[in-house]
Amino acid sequence: MKPFKRHKFDDNAHPLVRKLFTTMNERRISKKWLSERAGVDYTSFADWQYSGYRPHLGNLEACLNAIGYELVIQKRAG
Repeated sequence: MKPFKRHKFDDNAHPLVRKLFTTMNERRISKKWLSERAGVDYTSFADWQYSGYRPHLGNLEACLNAIGYELVIQKRAG
């Protein structure tokens, strides 16, 4: 089995993308596994990481759902 390689991302990545990759790193989830599980094109991950592209909402939700998370809208505090 290949050793896990941590996912990197640019500072200009969207905050939700940063959270997705941080969670993937914490749980040692590969882009290949998640792309297959979520039905998201593998090349999309590189776009999100390094090009500043933002994921389509459906793709982000699919990735989150595949790792046991959900996207929630809530009222801001204050």
